[in-house]
Amino acid sequence: MKKLLLGLFFVSAFTVNAQQKNAVKFTISPGLVLSNNLGFNYERKLGDRISLNTRFNFSAKNKVPFNGLAKLFVGDLLEDEGVNSDFLNTKISSYGFNFQFKYFPGAGALHGFYLTPYFGFQNGKMDDFTFDFPDSNDPSIEHEGRVGAKFNYFGAGIGLGNQFVFGNGFTMDILWVGLGWGMNKLTINGTDPSGDVNYEEIHNDVQQFRQDNAVAIEDLYAKVNSSYTSNSIDIIVKHPFPYVKLLNFSLGFAF
Repeated sequence: MKKLLLGLFFVSAFTVNAQQKNAVKFTISPGLVLSNNLGFNYERKLGDRISLNTRFNFSAKNKVPFNGLAKLFVGDLLEDEGVNSDFLNTKISSYGFNFQFKYFPGAGALHGFYLTPYFGFQNGKMDDFTFDFPDSNDPSIEHEGRVGAKFNYFGAGIGLGNQFVFGNGFTMDILWVGLGWGMNKLTINGTDPSGDVNYEEIHNDVQQFRQDNAVAIEDLYAKVNSSYTSNSIDIIVKHPFPYVKLLNFSLGFAF
């Protein structure tokens, strides 16, 4: 009887393992915590050793992610040009998607050590803040306008991890480390309801800023530009940024 029960146990365990083709998980990682993001995953087995994991993440309103790092690199540069770097404390909301193609060389898809290339994008919007715009006729007059900002980030990398699926379906997925690179585009839009703002002057100031700080901007591998109309101005900053993953823990259930 004992041998029969033991045999049935192993058959049952194998059957459960064979039938597990999906997993849903909740991700906790240092990067997500720092940026006040929540991450939810769905993973699907595509073959004996391959799966696709998709993650949706979003953040409640919080300060600009890594704003301390941003202040360290560009804070003094902004302050020297009369731009209050405190705008980096402005709260933002964001959402994004991440895709991982996992290759499991050992026990098969969803189980054990894996190698994963990953791709992702993140979109965010900053709360509007006030800004004093120069009058089109009298530079001594300023108009209180509004400035809004949004960013779009896309990156890719490759990582190493382990995934454990227990007999009851409980799943623990650990992406130990991932190294990658991406590009961020920040668009700052300024408007003023008075209709008496000299946007050309602001545009010229941006161009002068770009020329005066060409070496510093180049050292950051960034690009700065601006365009304007009679009603608004857009300042666009593009710069590379690491897409690093470290100790991404995901807990969930496989079925």
